[in-house]
Amino acid sequence: MTSPLFITTSPSDFHILKPLVIEQAKLQKIDFLVLFKLQEGYLRELKKLNINLILKDLKLKNKESDPASIEKDLNKVNKFITSFIPKNKSNIAIVLGDRYELLPIVQVLYLFKKRVIHIHGGEITEGSWDDAIRHSISKLSHIHFVSSNS
Repeated sequence: MTSPLFITTSPSDFHILKPLVIEQAKLQKIDFLVLFKLQEGYLRELKKLNINLILKDLKLKNKESDPASIEKDLNKVNKFITSFIPKNKSNIAIVLGDRYELLPIVQVLYLFKKRVIHIHGGEITEGSWDDAIRHSISKLSHIHFVSSNS
């Protein structure tokens, strides 16, 4: 059985995903792909765990209001992920959220026949385009962990 691959594209998603990564690393070795510059304190903390930490700062702009920035971000993500996924041995990938740069990652995972687990599906953000992205990610995923207040 290969180790699962956790993927995070932003510091806000990283903070939500980190406790799960730490707990899973206690059970088995995992791969953790971080696509932004990770703070030194987190780097030291994660290096102590049973994690194959893969750091790739894509220098994403995350400017939803600027089509040129979105295009550059998506091109960077797509170029990296289409070369990374075939080389990575993980059959399962765990992703979180609804950020636009996550959508091409999940598309590539799906097309390369990797099992995708999506965390935080099912939420609704009134008047936001995040809903369509989140629902698309959920549709491409095999297992869903939705948000809940109860």
